[in-house]
Amino acid sequence: MNARAVVRVVLLWIGLVLLFAAIAAGRNFFTYRQLATRGVEVTGEVTRLEQSNHHVTYSYAASGRMLSGRGNVVFGNPEFQSLHIGDPVSVTYLPDNDTVSCLGDAKECMRHRARFILNVAVVFPALILFFSYQKYPGFRAWVKS
Repeated sequence: MNARAVVRVVLLWIGLVLLFAAIAAGRNFFTYRQLATRGVEVTGEVTRLEQSNHHVTYSYAASGRMLSGRGNVVFGNPEFQSLHIGDPVSVTYLPDNDTVSCLGDAKECMRHRARFILNVAVVFPALILFFSYQKYPGFRAWVKS
């Protein structure tokens, strides 16, 4: 494989990495990042359990008022199956926008999410390039040209 082919494949791989990272991050990535860096952790209370999708509705006190949120149980809280209405749960919220919150330790959630994004962003593009090279003669010819 000549240098030009290597550059083509590396540039295509980088483009695919960026695309898959954006898809895997989703629209909540920056919210979780803010919660992980600036969030305040408090104890909230389970107010509703949705068995069909394992969502938990919770309430928490912030800025002298009671607020609520909804999400999946994550790090720092008991498993969904062991929760009951009225149970205490860990909640992280933004002090400057206290309606933005998540269940559990936002830092740990962000670390887990970042590992997932990194794995998806690196592995899937590499597999796509490998199988495209193996299966499609046109792609193989383009790489070699």
